[in-house]
Amino acid sequence: MSSKKQMAVRDYGFSDGELKQYADEIISSIKRDIVEFSERGVTATRLNALQQKLANFDELPTDEILEGIKIDATQDKDAARSNAEIAARTILVMAENTFGTESGKYKQFGDAALSRQSDNQLYRTLKTIKTSADKFLLDLTEEGLTQAIVDNLAKLTALFDKTIDDQNTAIKSRDIATEERIEAGNALYADLVKVCNTGKDIWYNKNEAKYNDYVIYTTSSSKDNTTNPNDIAPV
Repeated sequence: MSSKKQMAVRDYGFSDGELKQYADEIISSIKRDIVEFSERGVTATRLNALQQKLANFDELPTDEILEGIKIDATQDKDAARSNAEIAARTILVMAENTFGTESGKYKQFGDAALSRQSDNQLYRTLKTIKTSADKFLLDLTEEGLTQAIVDNLAKLTALFDKTIDDQNTAIKSRDIATEERIEAGNALYADLVKVCNTGKDIWYNKNEAKYNDYVIYTTSSSKDNTTNPNDIAPV
């Protein structure tokens, strides 16, 4: 039996936005030092590949966008649920007034505790209420039940079902896209670490300013608070 794939975890201790800026700065430094890098196997072809990897990473949807889409889908689902509950509760009251809560006919309408049910449970209850409302339409006429009311419940139930699916899709899409972004970021970061190792070696004891151009700080706070990059265990 194959083991379940572990969720991807970022290999870098800063944001994706900071990774992008690091990559921009490092690529710019490599272009400046391309003669020295070419001697170490970092040719224009390899640099172009790194730039393309950065471009692909930058095109991926951000976590904020994906979370916003999920929130919108959840809000749409909650609104559809509320509207369906209101319509169903009206029919339940009509059935209660006509048959009484202990009657077999009333119990055919399903669980009346709508708000306590999960989305999936509520969907099944709404279908049950609609079926029973069709069955006892004539009995509930005096309470004001009409075919239009029953049809409206069916319409709201279908919309609720769709919004449940849309929410699930948004959640799954966010999870998949987030994992893809983390994996792409890790791959980009790994390449940056390699070229930065080369860059630091090229300029070690030769040019401190250029050496520092290839220091990747492990966290954004390290970059902001340090005065000596060699004191904070850069990569």
